[in-house]
Amino acid sequence: MVIPIQFTDFSKSKLKKIHRYYSDNVSSAVAAKLVQSIISSTKILATFPKSGKQELFYSDRYGVVRSVQYKSFKVLYVVQETRVSVVNIFDARRDPEVLSKEMIKLKM
Repeated sequence: MVIPIQFTDFSKSKLKKIHRYYSDNVSSAVAAKLVQSIISSTKILATFPKSGKQELFYSDRYGVVRSVQYKSFKVLYVVQETRVSVVNIFDARRDPEVLSKEMIKLKM
């Protein structure tokens, strides 16, 4: 069964920030390719929603949170009955304390 993948408003804003950062610091072509590759890394979830690694750090607070990774970027998602919701996208090299505070703001 194939289920839809939904990007939350928060995850869309994170993709825009990633694009803006790479456009400003590298090039717009690299930024576009990077964002497209991050999005493409989620396509397998439509068929195999539980294929991502379970993130125990976030699952304690938000239920079962899983992730897929593209290069240094982690895509956090939650499997729901009728869809996969991408809830956050971040560079895994960032400080975990900052990421934890960012996740607290999320409504899942």
